[in-house]
Amino acid sequence: MIDYRPAENNQSLLDKGIALYNQQAFDQALAVFQKVVAIKPNYAIAHYNIGNVYSDLGNLDEAVASYQKAIQAGGLDRDEALVYYNLGNVYHKQNNIKEAISCYEKAIALDPALNMAYINLGVLLSHTGDKSDFQRSISLYRNALRLDSDDVDANNNLGIAIAKSGNMDKAIPLFQKALKIQPDYYQALINLGNAYSHKGEHTKAILIYRKAAARAPDDAGVYYDLGLCYSRKGDYTKAIAAYRRSLQIKPDNFDCLYNLAGDYLKLKKYEPAIEFYQKAIKSNPAHPAGYYNLGCVYMEQRDLENAITYYRKAIEIKPDHADAYYNLGNTYRQQGRLDEAIKPLETALLIYQKQKNHLKSAHSYFHLGGIYAGMTDRKRAVQMHQRALKTAKKLKNRGLTAANYSMLVGLYGQLNDTKKSRQMAKEFLKIVK
Repeated sequence: MIDYRPAENNQSLLDKGIALYNQQAFDQALAVFQKVVAIKPNYAIAHYNIGNVYSDLGNLDEAVASYQKAIQAGGLDRDEALVYYNLGNVYHKQNNIKEAISCYEKAIALDPALNMAYINLGVLLSHTGDKSDFQRSISLYRNALRLDSDDVDANNNLGIAIAKSGNMDKAIPLFQKALKIQPDYYQALINLGNAYSHKGEHTKAILIYRKAAARAPDDAGVYYDLGLCYSRKGDYTKAIAAYRRSLQIKPDNFDCLYNLAGDYLKLKKYEPAIEFYQKAIKSNPAHPAGYYNLGCVYMEQRDLENAITYYRKAIEIKPDHADAYYNLGNTYRQQGRLDEAIKPLETALLIYQKQKNHLKSAHSYFHLGGIYAGMTDRKRAVQMHQRALKTAKKLKNRGLTAANYSMLVGLYGQLNDTKKSRQMAKEFLKIVK
């Protein structure tokens, strides 16, 4: 609050209102400030204090009107910057970003030492999606730190901005400094964990997330982040425990359900994997990944009909889901439905080629070659394996190269092309030696 001394006959009333406000007796404070403006309608500080009360009560339109009356009344001098700053905060709460930015800029122009305005303006500009605004937000946080190097919000927010720029090595010391100044600054702790996780330093990230979980045991997000780190380290049992704790707090989190199911699948625990993929699908029926991965679980269990059902559902939701087409084609092939296997594999191949996924393109050619061989269309089988071989050699993939040579040895033999069959055998032996 700005504690100005009004005209003598209003002084006790304003003092009383400020005292009530500080006690968070907002309704009573409002009544007192309104008495002050009834006596002196153009008294700027009374209107400013009324604006603060309305802001705290959540009456944002009334707060805006009161701050504007304070500005119109005038006589605030440099302290007008605080009025604009608080007016900016209200506009921010109303999601009126343009007006909020304008108010923070006016506050800074009136009082270049008002570091809170630099920080809040930086926050807004960092989220506009404009690259120049984002760079400006970094400059604003640095200005705030020049005014007060120990401002925890400025250190934390500058760390976030620099982390978004991809420079975790520079972001981490800022989060550490914020925590040194204010050890209970929870968001800085989470940000530090995220930075270590992004760098792949999962052991350090786990230690930070565990500290965060101890401070906020009801935060589902920190357990989810902890689960991700354990999973990336390959400790799936601990990852599962962390994900389950997160789901106790927030049961319908699709990402958590999906990752939990995935870790059960990595451990070949198929029943819980199915259970949690189904829950993930229920949580977000429009997401293709749950259906696709559930199809993969059924493939692992050799339940091919269910696998086909879920691959088709993934394709229905995402018509360019190359992996779903690829697996669908190979599932048909395993069932002996060779004619039906060709189209999904060809579709997968076209999408992989468009994506410039050369390895998957080569695998698609390889499987198509196998299908045509099974259909005794040996010339087309040779054509597919030659295309797969060409790509595999470019990629220097020895396993796939050898597999294609092996298939071509037999195919050329069946076509009575002894010369090429021997040539393929010779190349095959060079690789497997």
